[in-house]
Amino acid sequence: MDENDGLPLVARVVIKGNTQSHNEIASDMERWTNEIRSAAVDTSGGQVWVEKVKFRTKPPLSDKALKSADGAIGELVHLLDELQSDPDRLHDLADELADLEKKFQEN
Repeated sequence: MDENDGLPLVARVVIKGNTQSHNEIASDMERWTNEIRSAAVDTSGGQVWVEKVKFRTKPPLSDKALKSADGAIGELVHLLDELQSDPDRLHDLADELADLEKKFQEN
């Protein structure tokens, strides 16, 4: 608002991500849209108008969903499960990741 020389602002708000609150938000999006609009007006002294609010939330992924995932995510979860019971392999992976981190820091 300081950069806008006191002129009113119009905003679009996107709420996204995995959240425990997904079901609560999805069950009453109109309420949450009004809450967001009200907060914008209250905190800006009426200088910000929220034109649109989009909700792109999802419930958090459960362990069961992750373990049954196909592709790279599923493979990674299975590998991490295996590494928990094999300290030597876990140590080897840590060494490899440390080497990779050094290469990124050099650039």
